[in-house]
Parts: sequence; C-alpha cells; structure tokens
Amino acid sequence: MPVKSLFRLWSGKTLNKEIIRYIVGGSITALLCYSTLIILVEIGHIHYLISSNIAGFSSYAYSYLINSFFVFKKRQTSHIKQGLGFVCIQVGLFFLGNFILFTGVDFFHIHYFLMVIIVGAVSAILNFTLLKLSVFR
Repeated sequence: MPVKSLFRLWSGKTLNKEIIRYIVGGSITALLCYSTLIILVEIGHIHYLISSNIAGFSSYAYSYLINSFFVFKKRQTSHIKQGLGFVCIQVGLFFLGNFILFTGVDFFHIHYFLMVIIVGAVSAILNFTLLKLSVFR
C-alpha cells in the first residue's frame, strides 16, 4: 500500500471522529468481552483459551453492529459483502490473537489476563485499520 494512502487514512477530521467513536464502541465491547472472560475463568473454572474464545465470539455480533452503524456509519441495504469482509478480518485476528495469547501464557508465563489486554490492544489497532481500509471504506 502506498505511503500516501496510509497518510490519508490516519489524517482528517472525519477520521478523528471515527477514531473517537471506535474507542467508545471498542471500550464497551472490551468491557463485555473481559467481563465474560473473567466470569468463565474465575467463576466457571474454564480454561483461559476456551474462555477467551467464547468471550471473543460473544462480542463479534455487537462489534459488527457498533462498527457498522456507530463508528463508520455505513448503512448498506445489503450487509452480505460488508459482513463477509468483517468476518474474514475477525477470523484472521482470532487466529493471531490465539497464537499471541497461547505463546505469552504458556511459553513466557505471563498472566492470562495481562496477555488478553495486550492481544486486545494489538487487535484493536489492526482491526480499525483493516476495517477502515477494506470493509467500511
């Protein structure tokens, strides 16, 4: 991707508003996801990786709706193409996140919740960029 395209992506008033809305929507999504994770691991005694995946999948539908209607304000009559692009990005981030989470916890012995926060931060940046460039142009 040309440098000019990336510069245009990360500049401008519209983008600043989208970033603020993304942070607000993403914070609510993260709160829902982390609450589910903590309940499953600490109360339900379910393995951290399984719990992380359940929590992640449970927040995908909310995330699609919040990104589509609130962050990027794309109200297409057909959500098939947009939804498919969203799902593809989420699946890619799902595998990347699981790899980072597993590596951090099982190989580097970092607490699972700290790794979930790290994965969440990395995923949020990648997610916004990829959604902006491909799904919600």
